[in-house]
Amino acid sequence: MRDLVVDANVAVKWVLDEPHADRAQQLIEATIQARRRLLGPPMLICEVISILFQRRRSRDPQRQISETEAEAALHCFLALPLLVVAPPGLYAQAFFLRGIMASLIPTTACMSCWRSCWVSRCGPMIKPCWAP
Repeated sequence: MRDLVVDANVAVKWVLDEPHADRAQQLIEATIQARRRLLGPPMLICEVISILFQRRRSRDPQRQISETEAEAALHCFLALPLLVVAPPGLYAQAFFLRGIMASLIPTTACMSCWRSCWVSRCGPMIKPCWAP
């Protein structure tokens, strides 16, 4: 069986009531039941924390969460059976590719470059799950 790589936008749906949270919950349950590993890139925890802070500071009452809700969501996220992986050479490869592509792509595309490096370093046993 293939491992499953998760994105922060999917992972946060496991701990907050958001659109498509039910689908994210089905995904994690099926993955655990199949005894597959949940993997995340090194920045995953920081990205989830950032999303929680954004939701905490939101002025939209539909999206805003309290400090207590943010802390509870973080606690639940950190308790997930998730393995954060940083393959050897990841940062050097991402830095090198970003330098090559600097004149071709905007700075905001750097994360896509970094994620591509991460997937290439982790090998063919990983199925990316970077879906909204």
